[in-house]
Amino acid sequence: MAKNIRIDSIGFYHVINSGMHKDKVLATIIEKEKFLKIICKACEVYNVVLHNYCLLGNKFELSIETRRANLA
Repeated sequence: MAKNIRIDSIGFYHVINSGMHKDKVLATIIEKEKFLKIICKACEVYNVVLHNYCLLGNKFELSIETRRANLA
């Protein structure tokens, strides 16, 4: 059976990632700093604007805007 076609569109997205059973995702300040560097680089490469972010030990949330239909 064929998969449905994924519809990508230009716009705003709220991205959330949480650890299972409140496990740590970003445990230390160093991990959070590295994560932010990776996110900033990805925003440059994929032409995405990072409007807001929240980094906690057990989760992170990002508010991003895509300029192209390239979110996968």
